[in-house]
Amino acid sequence: MVARKWPEYVTRWEDAEQKLMKLNMMPHDQEHRIKQQIKKIIFFIMLIAFSKRFKSRITFSPTLVFLVEHNLGIASGIYSSKSCWSMQPADEAYFRNSFIDFFTVFNIFAWNFIDAYLIIISVLLTENFTCINRKLNTNNTRIKSSQFWNDAWAAYKVSVNLVEETNDLNGGTILISFFSNLYFVCVQLLGCFKSESTFVDGLHLWLSLIFLIGRTLAVCWFASQINDESMKPLHILRSVQSDYFDITMKRFSEHLATYSVALSGMNFFQLTRKLILSISGTVVTYELVLVQFNEAEQEISDNNSCT
Repeated sequence: MVARKWPEYVTRWEDAEQKLMKLNMMPHDQEHRIKQQIKKIIFFIMLIAFSKRFKSRITFSPTLVFLVEHNLGIASGIYSSKSCWSMQPADEAYFRNSFIDFFTVFNIFAWNFIDAYLIIISVLLTENFTCINRKLNTNNTRIKSSQFWNDAWAAYKVSVNLVEETNDLNGGTILISFFSNLYFVCVQLLGCFKSESTFVDGLHLWLSLIFLIGRTLAVCWFASQINDESMKPLHILRSVQSDYFDITMKRFSEHLATYSVALSGMNFFQLTRKLILSISGTVVTYELVLVQFNEAEQEISDNNSCT
């Protein structure tokens, strides 16, 4: 779905940037700085993700890695159930392990890429509003100019429309990202509490959990910057004397006071700072439920020699 609409989306994004440059609200030299920031984000996330993968191959049993690290819950269940067999053919074990390893690496990349993609989109959208705010703060001598506020209002609408188009394209991606991250945070946290592994294995498990939580919070924080930056022009407008308030400035301030600009997961939730607290409360709630179910399941599994 995203791939089919991507060419049209990129074209509209380029048109929006051209409009911002024509309105003198975006510097022409910001492209290089943004590229460097994006490269650092991708490198950092992927480096930690794949280093955790190679570390887990050395220190962890495959079942624990597949269950906690990757989106292969069903496959890992099948794998762990086969450990009850007395023996297995070597060729069968080789092809099965190769098959699982391939999809493990694929899922590592896909899972981390989605979050990196959302962070990059958030950085770019935030930069549009940051450029407008920077222009408003550095043009105090033109603060009374009607043309200046017309250009600022036009640039702001262009940036808001780009956020709305991004929500239309990536709403499902945002929803999948947050639900999957929330699920694996709960599962891995439960695994940390009931793990009876060695110190090194336990340390790796906790570090993996910290990375997962940090990555989820990073997506929330970068995305929430869009909402934060979009509200800053309201403070500047309120500092303007009422004698110089015209119809454009009035419409601008009313829009800022009543309309919330933020990325959303198909309109189920908006990515703002408040979402971080909501996610924390949700994790605690579901973790308590998982602990209760795990205790009941443990009593049943004690009677089964293969579990």
